[in-house]
Amino acid sequence: MKKIIFRFLASLILMSGMLFSLQGCKDKKTTPKSSVSPTPVVTKAEADSSICGIANEDFGMSTFAITTEDGRSVQVVRTRNDGTDGEIYGDVAPGDKFVMTTTDDGESLGVAINVTQVERFTKKYRVLNARLILNPENAPDTVNVLHLSTDSLVAVGREKHIYTSSQRKDRGERKEKPHSKQRSRVVLK
Repeated sequence: MKKIIFRFLASLILMSGMLFSLQGCKDKKTTPKSSVSPTPVVTKAEADSSICGIANEDFGMSTFAITTEDGRSVQVVRTRNDGTDGEIYGDVAPGDKFVMTTTDDGESLGVAINVTQVERFTKKYRVLNARLILNPENAPDTVNVLHLSTDSLVAVGREKHIYTSSQRKDRGERKEKPHSKQRSRVVLK
């Protein structure tokens, strides 16, 4: 007899819980919308410390200089205070667009990327804090540039993807370079 009463009470509690949950859903659908809009969720984007500009003729063996879009001239030394050299990816030529970061309170070069040369090989890129990000819309991959020049770009991304692109000097056509069999390769277009 106790089992029958226990099952009856358990069934009653279960059914009342189901009715309550269904009633809760029904009430949610019929409640009028508030005139106050919900607070949007804002995610913090990483601050970009890059300086963009055009390489000017004020550079030498130990200095690097660009003119920013607002006309300001930024000249830095290529060797940091700790004795290490700043990293320059690509050829340094007056008139080429660069993105760079500085160290030592803006006195020394951190990293500089020749964006004019990057754009010869891909339009699907972004630079954040002087780090090259390929395919920023679809599958962003922050890469380490191994080589950048007027005729080739080689970079390694996450999971050891190797990005390569080169142009044949005789016809200006793109040509694939050999790659390591252990790593996957992506040819930039």
